Amino acid sequence: MDINHKRIKMKKYIVLIVIAGVISAAVVCTKKKPVADEVSSFYNEMITTTNTYADKLETVKDSAEASKIVSEYVDSQKKLIEKGRDIQKKYPELDLHSDPALQEYEKSLENATKHFTISITSAIKKYMSVKEFKEALTRLKEIEQETEK
Repeated sequence: MDINHKRIKMKKYIVLIVIAGVISAAVVCTKKKPVADEVSSFYNEMITTTNTYADKLETVKDSAEASKIVSEYVDSQKKLIEKGRDIQKKYPELDLHSDPALQEYEKSLENATKHFTISITSAIKKYMSVKEFKEALTRLKEIEQETEK
């Protein structure tokens, strides 16, 4: 083989290596990282839970049922807060509220929270005079207290 033929062959190998590298990088960059899966799953659980309880409040038949739903919601939120803490401990570099990849989830969670707020406001209008419901509403403070820990 002459030297020009070796150079051409070498250039082909280099081009193939570069192309393989670019393809590998593209595949790696498009795969979700485990942390992303865990965090997106966490957000989906928060969104689904909030919407589920909002929907339940919209269809209550009486104050006893509304009281039960509010209490269940508080318990579920406290568990989710703890789960969020565990994720933050596991991934301390992760900023759940300002990571650009999570903005879509933040917006969906905000919408779910608005949905819940509308539902609870409607229930308050109907059942505020009922002692049992008032007591259940006081449990909502537990969520705030839990987030402040």
